[in-house]
Amino acid sequence: MGICGGGWERHVAESETIINPVEEVERLVETGQAVALEMFVNALPPSDVAHTINHLSETVRTQLFEMLRPEVAADLLEHFADEHAAEIIEELATDKAADILDELDSDDQADILTELDDEDAEAILDEMEPDEAADARVLIQYPEGTVGSIMHREFIAFPPKRMIEEVVTNLRANQEEYGEYDVSAVYVVESTGELRGVVRLRDILLAPGSKPVSSIRIDEPAKLEADFTVQEAEDYFDRHSYASAAVVDKSNRLIGVVRREAVEEAFGEKAQKALASFGGIIGGEELRTMSMRSRVLRRLAFLVPNVFLLLISASVIAMFETTVEQVTALAAMLPVLGGLGGCAGNQSVAVSIRELSLGLVKPSDITWIVMKEAMLGFLMGLVLGVLLFAVTWAWRGNPYLGLVVGSVLPVSIFVATTMGGLVPLVLTRWKLDPAMASGPILSTSVDFVSFFMVLVLARMMIGYLA
Repeated sequence: MGICGGGWERHVAESETIINPVEEVERLVETGQAVALEMFVNALPPSDVAHTINHLSETVRTQLFEMLRPEVAADLLEHFADEHAAEIIEELATDKAADILDELDSDDQADILTELDDEDAEAILDEMEPDEAADARVLIQYPEGTVGSIMHREFIAFPPKRMIEEVVTNLRANQEEYGEYDVSAVYVVESTGELRGVVRLRDILLAPGSKPVSSIRIDEPAKLEADFTVQEAEDYFDRHSYASAAVVDKSNRLIGVVRREAVEEAFGEKAQKALASFGGIIGGEELRTMSMRSRVLRRLAFLVPNVFLLLISASVIAMFETTVEQVTALAAMLPVLGGLGGCAGNQSVAVSIRELSLGLVKPSDITWIVMKEAMLGFLMGLVLGVLLFAVTWAWRGNPYLGLVVGSVLPVSIFVATTMGGLVPLVLTRWKLDPAMASGPILSTSVDFVSFFMVLVLARMMIGYLA
């Protein structure tokens, strides 16, 4: 076997043929060679797993996961984003989907289940192992973006009076199960579940076996509450070098563990979804392997409202149709004014969304935002207005045309930056997605103001422009 050019390639000595991974998977699925199929996908480099499966047809992909043993299929799912993994699970028979989810960590189970329809998720939960389903049900009750939604329920805990030698015996007896937990410490909890401390595994191995585990515990373990936000968890791990932290409820009962890497991944996914929303993808995530119906609906949900918003801007031009016909140069300058205003406004939108995510501003900080953005916008507008005046004069040879478009720009940029700073705060207060809705609202408003002002001035100075 060899890896070349980022792809998995098998060279057969006699013929020196190169096997395409996608074609090989299709052949093995079609011929029903389950054992050979497992060997092949296990041999794929991690970077090629998602690419290969992504390029299979939906039918072949479903047959692939149906043929694989649950533990092998679960390993493959870990290479995909939650939304994509849910799409794959949704294609499978309920019992097969449940068997695969049983092999995943509880946090991964919850991530996938929350992406499914409630009916499909409940059907799969009913087929899962009772203990696995119970853990998953606990996790999916927490809202997205909270520590509880990304924690995992696999942890090791003992009562304070348990002797260290008993702890060691328990760890050794369950080494196979505990080995999958990826932990370096055990927790000390009361019979009520209240967290009392944490003990590092190395301290357990080095301490006398006749002492209780509480004698070597750290009384102030790293911990977060389940309803803390991912942002708060990210800030916590930034201040501390812990690899993980206990997750507790309001009564300090231990309910899970959250890893630093899970927090960083969730924080990154939040940023990616915000970027996707800003680009007009409703739901914050789209992959080309998703069903055509899903992709069409996600995009149209953004584009259809924009039709009506853009018509508002176009109606201004229709009101001054005669003026535009007399001064055709205005038709070339209107997109420039709208574009500059939109770009300036989007800069302010990006800053506001970033500051909201960092907790630096709140929806109530409207006055403060206006003070910060208004003067900034007006000064930028003056500079750009003078520049546009000079360019228009040089291009069209008419200083009055340059004066019309140049004088509008300071007001246009002022409106754009001020609204760009405010709209995300207002939408957040109304519990709407600021990344998704800010752009269309801002563009429509800026275009309306810019077009109206320049066309009114043009009509007033038509004798100098026509």
